[in-house]
Amino acid sequence: MTKKNKTLKIIYFVLFCFVFIILSALIKDSGGPVWLPAVFGFFAYKAMFRKKKEPKTNSESNKTPTEEEVKRQAPIVSSEKTTTSKYKYHLIGGFVILMIILLAVGRHKNSNKQNKTIPENEIFEDSFKKQINEGKIENDIDYYDSITNIYSNFEYRVAFDAPNDWKFDAGVSKHTIFRTYQPDSAITFTINVIELKLSNKSKAPPNIWEVYQKNKDKMDYPFKVLIPKRFNSKSENYKVSKSYIKNQLSLKRSFSYMVRDLDYEYSNTSIVYQTFLDNYTYTFGLDLPTVFYEENPDYYERLFLNIYFLLNKEDLNKFMNKNGNQNN
Repeated sequence: MTKKNKTLKIIYFVLFCFVFIILSALIKDSGGPVWLPAVFGFFAYKAMFRKKKEPKTNSESNKTPTEEEVKRQAPIVSSEKTTTSKYKYHLIGGFVILMIILLAVGRHKNSNKQNKTIPENEIFEDSFKKQINEGKIENDIDYYDSITNIYSNFEYRVAFDAPNDWKFDAGVSKHTIFRTYQPDSAITFTINVIELKLSNKSKAPPNIWEVYQKNKDKMDYPFKVLIPKRFNSKSENYKVSKSYIKNQLSLKRSFSYMVRDLDYEYSNTSIVYQTFLDNYTYTFGLDLPTVFYEENPDYYERLFLNIYFLLNKEDLNKFMNKNGNQNN
């Protein structure tokens, strides 16, 4: 092998390695078969530099070719070189085209997977309101004390001690289980609960802060885009921090947006706490005019201290049995 051929071989080897790495990364990202570039690249490389059979030398044949024989063989050699060169370029071109096709197919499949939406009923259980209406759970599973303004939901194991002079109802959202508000001041506090469908409900819930760090865009989308869009406004002063509610790791969000209704126009502040407990996702939200919040922020922040998580029936039975055994 000549020095020129060796250099050419090294150049092609580096080129094939580079193309293989790039295509493999792209195909992996697209969901395609990563091993295909290596297979086709190997065979293409081998075919380009396969060893040719050396023609017999004059010493082997002991025959000196005549001038006429030399002229007859010359065009044949030239033709062989041209054919081999074309074959190599066709092989490279075919390899690149094949990789482009595989990449396009992989991206198409990956795009279909991303665009495919999973039905909500496959991820979440029916809302509390729907289960009540369909008789799946008892009507007395939640309780509201009109004197103390304390709401307790024994299905979702959550309670809230609302200010005594506030009104209450079940809210208008699908997953709202309780809403209390002060009509004259446009101040509202809501509790939303979503129950996930899990095969193993005893499994510990994920760390909400870690989940948020990995899915910031998706988890911020409702607060940065959907809520402002609903009010035809713009989200401002958006902040996210790690916090706790009754020792449960929580995600705290706060932001403001403009409210325009009839002849009124004012800035509204929204504070939202979100936490995971068992297979439930709890969202506690406080909305009020910014002017009221700025006058007494500590009072409104302390409203979240009135949230309580209740023992479920199994935990309560274990607790009662344990105390009963100790007394005996």
